[in-house]
Amino acid sequence: MPALDAESAEEQFSNDQPKSMSGPIIGIIYPPPETASFVARNGPEFEARIRQNELGNPKFNFLNGGDPYHAYYRHKVNEFREGNGKI
Repeated sequence: MPALDAESAEEQFSNDQPKSMSGPIIGIIYPPPETASFVARNGPEFEARIRQNELGNPKFNFLNGGDPYHAYYRHKVNEFREGNGKI
């Protein structure tokens, strides 16, 4: 296999990248927006109750600060509190 020069390698790389991202990205699991909406309306006590009731349920791991989706969840809660969130 012949070696690619830098220009050919860059062209190949750019051809392999998605051209645009509109809408949800397939393969990423987003936290349910309803939870953020309910927490925004009902407060941290409601979140604590969900966390306790769903202990061990991986669908609700985003409620834990160490989860990669926690920042997104917090962002959605803040959006709903400010009246900017949509379900």
